[in-house]
Amino acid sequence: MTTVLSILMMMYLVLATGKDGTQEKEMVKIKGPYLGQKPPGMTPEIFAPGIVSTGLHDDHGPVFSKDGTEMYGRISGKPFSIVYVIKSIDGGWLKPETAPFSGKYEIVDFAFSSDGKRLYFSSDAPLDGEGEPKDTDIWYVDRVDGGWSQPVNIGKPLDTDNDDYIGSVTSDNTLYYTVRKAESGRLTLFENYSCRFENDRLTEPRKLDYPFNSQFLQTAPVFSPDETYAVMAIRGREDSFGQEDLYVTFKKRDGSWTEPQNLGRGVNSNRTDWFPSFSPDGKYLFFVSWRYSGENYSQTRRTYEEMIKLYQSPIYGWGADIYWVSTARIRELRPNE
Repeated sequence: MTTVLSILMMMYLVLATGKDGTQEKEMVKIKGPYLGQKPPGMTPEIFAPGIVSTGLHDDHGPVFSKDGTEMYGRISGKPFSIVYVIKSIDGGWLKPETAPFSGKYEIVDFAFSSDGKRLYFSSDAPLDGEGEPKDTDIWYVDRVDGGWSQPVNIGKPLDTDNDDYIGSVTSDNTLYYTVRKAESGRLTLFENYSCRFENDRLTEPRKLDYPFNSQFLQTAPVFSPDETYAVMAIRGREDSFGQEDLYVTFKKRDGSWTEPQNLGRGVNSNRTDWFPSFSPDGKYLFFVSWRYSGENYSQTRRTYEEMIKLYQSPIYGWGADIYWVSTARIRELRPNE
């Protein structure tokens, strides 16, 4: 795991030394919001190349804490994925470290509560945290002095014998999540549900109506911070550009939701585009894309050293990369009522 993180930051770290001669935490040579990255416009751009988007398999859109001082991401590979956190202190960003609730078992999705005091995630960890993994459940950790609480399995009635994946959490503590079910004649069936915390107890799950469930394979909606629209990954629609594409649906005045609209070429590619997440201020959409936009052959003969450097960079590396785009591109799709 240390090797993975050292590769991730190999070009961006400098070691600071305290006044007493002891080594302090390693700092990234960047300052400012969103890891010091220049905000994108209407065209998606790779997010934090070499830091968040790397030659590794960066397969979950980053989620930021409400105050923007923590960023959580995911690296997937063998034997399992890890969730890492990058923290900001006095405007400067520390090097990535494995999140305290990660490092032993697979973690797939994660999402903050709207107040930022709870972080939900999906994991195949056994209930006692020891031994072989089990089916995927939804877990959470709460903010405590100095960090996070011990992970808590969300339990019944949300927990099922299938795989359960967190999608998003709205301001009224409603959880939107996906249940992956095995079905005869198909590999999998995704169904999306909601469940709400009331007086620290979960209500009975409710299967979502269209457009949050359909005949197509689609994941649970991820709501914008103001909850006026939601983005979700859908596979199989006729207007798709590739495999999974990102779609938006807008909330109407009567509380119903519009027909999903494809976010368009550029956001979507001819490959898989999914795992949407929003910045806390709602200005930016992050997503994961398997697109390839590099060269198809080399005009010069590459050396071994050049190829290793190339494969440790975005686009050319193994797996997916993280992109971000202004949500102004989404809002302009809102239909007139």
